[in-house]
Amino acid sequence: PENMRAMAIPINETSGVGGYVSIGDKIDIIVNEVVAGKNIAVTKLQNITVIKKGANPADNAEIQATNKGLTQSLTILVTPAQAEVIGYALNMGSPISISLRNPTDIKKVPLTEYGQNNLDSWKVR
Repeated sequence: PENMRAMAIPINETSGVGGYVSIGDKIDIIVNEVVAGKNIAVTKLQNITVIKKGANPADNAEIQATNKGLTQSLTILVTPAQAEVIGYALNMGSPISISLRNPTDIKKVPLTEYGQNNLDSWKVR
């Protein structure tokens, strides 16, 4: 769509929800980074649309059938500003993880970072 960009992000079995992501799904993008010497995880983007899955790395149909649709990348639809956020994180070497949203859940949740400075907050999250 106008004013939107397609951007590929690298994934693996763990960061890519075990291959369960499909075209049209909505995801949240979590970036792990170091801030003031402390490791944190921050949900940078929410409710992002997946528009393409990367090539299946298996080289034959039999292996492709058993690896449950795992790919090495997802192409997502983002604004130019969102593309900068992801591009910066990737350029800095920050690991990216995704979480797969329920198809009916489009609400953005106000979240704060999670990390070494608030480890005990998991009890109320």
